[in-house]
Amino acid sequence: MKIYEQTPNYLVRIQIIRIEEETQYLTLCETTPQEVEEMCKRVVESQNLSPFEKGNRTRIDIRESLGGKNGKSISISFKGLDTKKTLNLILAHLRG
Repeated sequence: MKIYEQTPNYLVRIQIIRIEEETQYLTLCETTPQEVEEMCKRVVESQNLSPFEKGNRTRIDIRESLGGKNGKSISISFKGLDTKKTLNLILAHLRG
């Protein structure tokens, strides 16, 4: 018999933000913030967005979390995609 000791979960949380739009959230496991940053960059770059896009900026905040306590964060900003479209692209990429 053993005493149960809960180990904290290491998660990476994604928050997709754009002014005047609903913020989108996604939580990932078994990854690092750096891997998530590279994946998000690839997904956004695959859309071939114009550098001259007008409109509000979309920001992806990537934050590590260990046992419910927030750690370091990384941000990516770009123009041309709304929050729902960005989330759907990320989900499609993850599902393969």
